[in-house]
Amino acid sequence: PSPESIFTAIVKARELGLKLTVALDCFSPIKGVLRPSADLLQSLCEREPDCEYFKLVESTPERAVYRVKRRSHDAPFPDFVYTMGDAQTAALASNDNYRKNPAAMLRARCKSMAARAAFPGACCGLYCPEELDAA
Repeated sequence: PSPESIFTAIVKARELGLKLTVALDCFSPIKGVLRPSADLLQSLCEREPDCEYFKLVESTPERAVYRVKRRSHDAPFPDFVYTMGDAQTAALASNDNYRKNPAAMLRARCKSMAARAAFPGACCGLYCPEELDAA
């Protein structure tokens, strides 16, 4: 990490109300831009007062499923699902991380997708490294 990325992590941490050590662990410089981890996105959602739950329902090397509910909604969102087929369609499945850790990568993509869809204000337009691979 460069001094610039460390400074940016400090600024982002303060803006998001995070401890500095959390920000340094949860932000990574990707292609010159500091990006949050999918775990951080979930944490930002879970600290929202309107978050009733944000839970992993299924995780295999073939698919990940998250279920999310806002207190202000009568029912949970439809399950968020991300599959290896989705990763193949997005030309991600051949990436080294997807070959070595498919379940973890599918969880990260699914988790960040659910976070942004259910709690867009909490995520502040943040995109995690796993999503940038598809850009």
